[in-house]
Amino acid sequence: KTIQAEDHVIAFASTSKITYAGGGVGFVGMSSRNLNKFRPFYASTIISPDKVNQLRHIKFFEEVDLKTHMTSHANLIRPKFDLVEKALALQPYGEWTKPSGGYFVSYSSTPGLAREIVNLAKEAGLKLTSAGATYPHGIDSEDSNIRIAPTACNMEELESALEILVICICLANLRKK
Repeated sequence: KTIQAEDHVIAFASTSKITYAGGGVGFVGMSSRNLNKFRPFYASTIISPDKVNQLRHIKFFEEVDLKTHMTSHANLIRPKFDLVEKALALQPYGEWTKPSGGYFVSYSSTPGLAREIVNLAKEAGLKLTSAGATYPHGIDSEDSNIRIAPTACNMEELESALEILVICICLANLRKK
């Protein structure tokens, strides 16, 4: 308020991936002026018709403190992110995020190789999200972005998947030379 910027920030959040996927409770924070503009739009929008799952979220967090839940959640998925870091560090190409929260690692390949890496992985039997999936309409002008979702499988599957991914990254880069 001091700098009169309260209308510049709108924060959205959801419990979707921290409890029951797809039926989470969403919430939004904004200034009163923005809220008055947002309400008519939101009143005609249904994000999740699954009210039973939304009720489960509310009941669950009546019994379990959110911070306690998220701490146990972090302990569950942290080893998977550590494994991704260890595997990607074995090869010299590209850069990747080291998230302190969230569910994905964003890998930036050598420009022009993301689609090839994803295709090589597919040929080897590894299904990845489409190259550039994190960009609007999936259009990555650099063809370098690959989203890695380490929480979607168990540790053994993740280890195998990462071995394939690292080989595909190296192969694509060596073919380019």
